[in-house]
Amino acid sequence: MRFVFRFFLLVAVIHLGVSAGTPYILYRFLDMRVDEIVAASMDHSEHWVKAQILEYAREKKIPLDPENVLVWRNRNDLRVWIEYDQTVNVPFHRFDTIYRVTYPEGTVPPQRYAGRSRSSPGS
Repeated sequence: MRFVFRFFLLVAVIHLGVSAGTPYILYRFLDMRVDEIVAASMDHSEHWVKAQILEYAREKKIPLDPENVLVWRNRNDLRVWIEYDQTVNVPFHRFDTIYRVTYPEGTVPPQRYAGRSRSSPGS
């Protein structure tokens, strides 16, 4: 009987880890992919960079709203600011997390957009 209980407890813990961990892993992958896209973007426009980011998010099923993906140039430097919500469902609980990806680290959105920004535990 103990074995059965421990087995089901182990299965529940693994399920919880996968359910809660997958959105964070996808967030980290998106962060790394944004770095790669920006590094390869010297000869491309801001629209190309945004399209690449949105295509990657679509492939990985990351819920990005195109309005929350900002790409602009500040002098010759490319800046990226992305914010999205992710809902995680685990048994008996559901929680929402806001993730933010910036390039370079700590970039804030332009003034005209700052009103839509929310505080983020995932930033």
